[in-house]
Amino acid sequence: MIFDDTIISQPYMDKNEMMRSMLAQAVKQQYLTFCYVLAENWFSFSNNLLFIYRLKKYFLMDLMDRKSNRLCQFAPSDRTKGQWIRLDKLPLIPEQPVKVWLKDLEIPVLLCKIAGKNGDHAKSSFICFAGGVR
Repeated sequence: MIFDDTIISQPYMDKNEMMRSMLAQAVKQQYLTFCYVLAENWFSFSNNLLFIYRLKKYFLMDLMDRKSNRLCQFAPSDRTKGQWIRLDKLPLIPEQPVKVWLKDLEIPVLLCKIAGKNGDHAKSSFICFAGGVR
């Protein structure tokens, strides 16, 4: 993919700013058509997820390793009541997606618990998917 000099000329960009810049440029230039953004947990900050959503793209990311104290809820009405549950304490059935709202993210996402190697639930991952969740 070809990027213009604005990415390189920035005095300092952290990894999240660089990712958002590269995605915006890829969409603007239409050099590469894509629907999904697959990224590791380092990029699963709420502002990145919302940025990808606003580009009208889907995202697929692991949430657990980045921030074990991430909070979520099952109903949008719970947001005003302050009823948040830690992600690792959610009563989820493995490999069954459920719609949740993450704290600091204004859109719902699908969350799916994936057991670790050999079915080890202590090392589970939580895969987040969004884009057209209604």
